[in-house]
Amino acid sequence: MYAEQLKASTRQCHDSVEQQFTRRLFSPKLTADDYASQLTTIRNIYALFCDFDFSAQLKPFAATIPTRLALLNKDLSHLPSPNEPQSPAFSANNLTSLDHRVGGLYVLLGSAIGGKIIAKRLQQHAWVDADKHLNFFKFEHHDIAREWNSFKVSLDEHIEVHRADLATVTAGAKMTFGLFAQ
Repeated sequence: MYAEQLKASTRQCHDSVEQQFTRRLFSPKLTADDYASQLTTIRNIYALFCDFDFSAQLKPFAATIPTRLALLNKDLSHLPSPNEPQSPAFSANNLTSLDHRVGGLYVLLGSAIGGKIIAKRLQQHAWVDADKHLNFFKFEHHDIAREWNSFKVSLDEHIEVHRADLATVTAGAKMTFGLFAQ
């Protein structure tokens, strides 16, 4: 119920980020440097969420964040290192409340669904080695669809139990989408 409201409230942000992100990653001119830059942005977002505390209903889902962060680092270890400073937008100050962070978790977990499609498309580049560069997007050994459906149920429970402010959860999701758009 709340997950569907959140989806509707963030549809425009989601579509905009998806369009920008896929345009960059699916470009026939994508280089290893470009890809490393994109993964670095994603890594910075995951690192931001790694230390956040979540309610009991959402902790099992947040537990996948360090695993996915490790997969990002594994992929990046086989790519050129972008010499980019961490953006000031990657500050925990932007996600000030639990409700903001719950919205961000919604974005991170939802983004995993498209990973398999992204992995397939990226394999079209001659320089991409699936075993070295696509661990994050393949996110093997997880039933992502089942996990996503379970998360939506837990999100509804979290919002009910904690009387979360859906507007603040939505704002957190939009802020997180904004981090991906950089």
